[in-house]
Order: sequence, then structure tokens, then C-alpha cells
Amino acid sequence: MEVQSKRAWQLQGNTATTPGTDFLGTTDAQDLVVKTNNTEAARVLSNGRVGIGTPTPVHTLQVQGDVRFVGDFVNQEALGAASAVIQNIPFTNAVFTPLTGTTVSITVVDGSGVNNSAVFVSGFARTFCGTLNGASSSMGGYFLILQRDVTAAFAAPVNVTYTSGDCYIKTPNGLSTAAIGYGGGGHISFLDSGLAPGTYFYRLVLYPNGVGITAGTYDIYQRSLSVLELKR
Repeated sequence: MEVQSKRAWQLQGNTATTPGTDFLGTTDAQDLVVKTNNTEAARVLSNGRVGIGTPTPVHTLQVQGDVRFVGDFVNQEALGAASAVIQNIPFTNAVFTPLTGTTVSITVVDGSGVNNSAVFVSGFARTFCGTLNGASSSMGGYFLILQRDVTAAFAAPVNVTYTSGDCYIKTPNGLSTAAIGYGGGGHISFLDSGLAPGTYFYRLVLYPNGVGITAGTYDIYQRSLSVLELKR
């Protein structure tokens, strides 16, 4: 008589089980398949990857179809930097000046491709042009630019996107000069996709682009930059 030494899993559950000793699964290098109505619904590959709606997952967990989270969804790679210290930037055109307190770095592990990560970047800065002076009719314009590089020194930065702002003045009451009394702000949002594995640094810079401005500074007040790694 052959004695069956292995216990069976009961339809209504088992008692006196020992985790690690009693388990559902395989002991050879084969996948574990779960079916409903004789159709595969989920699969655990022999390497531990789990696929729901797909028999060939390429990630630790891959779901083919809609997913709904009831409750909070927390992504650990959500980073940001901010500053409220006033930064004075000269009116000189065509000079890239980094905004202090806006540098953020994030590491992308899986690399480029439609099945891998992208980085969502959002930033803003409040710009006041009240200290700029111009002759006749002048315009104190600027660009708020988002830069990316692979080093904290930004030795070879890439300008990924930008937004512009304008500060207009006109000569009042026949005078030959006037001071700008205008405040504004700029906001940038960008999805950085197709990145190779590595660490990336982001920051905001101000690029003056005025006309007829003769003296003064752009005064930067509150500014911030936030990055969020999105798994696609």
C-alpha cells in the first residue's frame, strides 16, 4: 500500500498549517496558473513575477486592463525643493541664472521605453519687476526655463521646456524714463519620458529677454520644483 505523505488543500480550507511548510505553489521551475471558468486569470512565473490578465509579465506585478485603487496610492519617489529667500537677478539679457532652492534629483532604475518610468516635473516662481528701469516705452521680459542634467554641477544642461513673462512700462506724463511696478509668476509642467537608467537633476533658471531696460533686477520671491516618478 502506498502512503500519500503530502497533504491536500481542502475546498473549505485547511487547519493546523505551518507557513513556509504548507503552501500553494510549485517545487519545480514551472509557473503557477490560476484559472476561472477554465480561462487563465493570473499567473506567477517561476521567477516570481505576477501577471494578472497577461501570461508574460515583465515586471514584479503587471496588470493588463483597468486598475482602481480605493484609498491612498503612495509613490515613494516624490521629491521637491522650495525657497522663499529673495533672489535678485540682473536685467542683462541672454544670461541663464539658476533659481536658488529649486534643484531636485531623482534616480530612474528601469530606463527608457513605453513600459518603463517617466518623470513628471512641476515648478513655479513669483517674479517681481519693480526695480527695473527703462527709457521711453520698454518691456522687461523673461523666460522661466526648466533644465535637466546628469550632474549636480549642470555642466551641460538641457533646456527641456519654458514659459515666458512680460513686464510692460510706458513713459508717464511726458517723462523720459519710468520704473516697472509689476509682479507676476510663471508655472512649468513637463513629463520627461524615454530616459535611460540613471540619476537626473532638474532646476529652474531665469533668462532675461527685455527691450529698452537700462538698469535694475528681476526679484524672485517664492519658487519651488517638484518631481514625481511615474511607473508606466
